[in-house]
Amino acid sequence: MTKLTTGKQVTRETAAAHRGRPIMVTVGPEILTFRLKGKRARFTLSIVGAFEHALKIEAYQQAKERKAKREERRRLRREGLV
Repeated sequence: MTKLTTGKQVTRETAAAHRGRPIMVTVGPEILTFRLKGKRARFTLSIVGAFEHALKIEAYQQAKERKAKREERRRLRREGLV
């Protein structure tokens, strides 16, 4: 895998779109910058912050699944099926 070194950035057009415009992403050594193709407004996010947000989303989804399984087990116990 190619390392992103200081001062170098890579810009790519993504397959994702927002309101009909493709999303452009620029990956730098420590930041991600998003913008809509054809627009100048830029939105920056640190890579660490994006990673931590992804971890929180994953933890939330796992907790939601565990809760659903727990509620299903309780329902089966109340009905006498387990």
